[in-house]
Amino acid sequence: METHSDGQCFANAFAVAEDQVNLALTGALVPGLRMVQILRSTGFDRLHIQSMFDDARHGNHHARLRMIEFMADAIVVEKDLDAREFENDTDDPISMGTS
Repeated sequence: METHSDGQCFANAFAVAEDQVNLALTGALVPGLRMVQILRSTGFDRLHIQSMFDDARHGNHHARLRMIEFMADAIVVEKDLDAREFENDTDDPISMGTS
């Protein structure tokens, strides 16, 4: 995901999240597990997650959109943390010579 600006970062995250949710709702195992892991890490309990999956699979568009929004938010947070870790790494001088 590219992160040129906050708006573009969120737009890209929304597209990635939509793809992940659609795959998870069709039964794709890896996207489904990733979604559950992300939603659990943000404080959702298992019953709420299962309820959203069930509702979305039964045609509740609001539940599907909530799942996409939650995933997009988590992706942005994840990328922001990755970017900060990279910035912190660039501040650390690394000696390339031998001691």
